[in-house]
Amino acid sequence: MRRKKKLHGADYILLGCILGLCVLLAWFGGLLFTRMKSARKLCQEVVPLGRLVYDEAFLEEAKKLPGIRSVTPVYEVTVRIAAGDYTMEATLLGVDLQSFSMTVSASEAAAVGSAPVLLFGENSLAGMTDHNGHPVSEKKQRELLENFAETDWSYQIAASGKEGSAGSDAWLPCTVAAVLKEPSDAICISYEQAVELSGRTPGTGEPITSVLLTVQGEENFQNAKMILCQQ
Repeated sequence: MRRKKKLHGADYILLGCILGLCVLLAWFGGLLFTRMKSARKLCQEVVPLGRLVYDEAFLEEAKKLPGIRSVTPVYEVTVRIAAGDYTMEATLLGVDLQSFSMTVSASEAAAVGSAPVLLFGENSLAGMTDHNGHPVSEKKQRELLENFAETDWSYQIAASGKEGSAGSDAWLPCTVAAVLKEPSDAICISYEQAVELSGRTPGTGEPITSVLLTVQGEENFQNAKMILCQQ
């Protein structure tokens, strides 16, 4: 019978080096994978412009930022929304829906006409109250969202504190076209309809104060945000 070879000190050192090398390669591979994934990730956020002016010169400079995919204007409109006995004040986020990243959990075809077409985030109705001022229950929120296509929704322009924004007493019909998983807290509308609701003419009046920034790569995104927000 052959005797088993005993490991000596040098053998243990060699084995430790091999194991250490394997761990190092695994760590380096994981780090490389994480960086590659981060570099491919598409990041998006509404970013305030600060002192920057949204014009052709701004767009030309924005195009030079590494990883930039799009920079589109954002317009916010303050409204009151009603469904049955429930109402709430909300800010409609007017964005370019073609550039807007969203995850839809439910949708219905909606004709674009004079009535605003809204997209509700799954958690966007939490601010609703009934006629006695009682907050809406989670059960009722789910019920409204599950039956969004059959519910009669209406809106009223609210005074936003901006010059020329006095609000309106009229309740008008609106349409809900989708419920969004992401972003879950926002109520979105097309940029064009947001400007139309405000009563302003595109390209005139109140300047653009924020943009929808879309950048590929997390590091590129943070750098672009820093450049824009520090102006």
